[in-house]
Amino acid sequence: LNPFWREEDGGSLRLLSSLSDEQGVADVAPLHGRVAAFLCRDKFPHEVLPALWRRAAVTLWYYDGNRLSERCGQGPDIEGFAFEGG
Repeated sequence: LNPFWREEDGGSLRLLSSLSDEQGVADVAPLHGRVAAFLCRDKFPHEVLPALWRRAAVTLWYYDGNRLSERCGQGPDIEGFAFEGG
């Protein structure tokens, strides 16, 4: 999504070892063609560093079963959406 990204453009994904971690354990640059995927269920704290130039990003959240109901409510609240399973 960012074919001309440069380090000085900012906007990297910072992975943290805990919520109180201020340094981070790794910064993942938003390079063209790169995908960062990780489980998130309250176990992988992260943040996006300030972007100093325009960049594109796509965020997807996948929930299944009870976790979907827990996060998104009961199906009828979401127009045009049907729950399967949990």
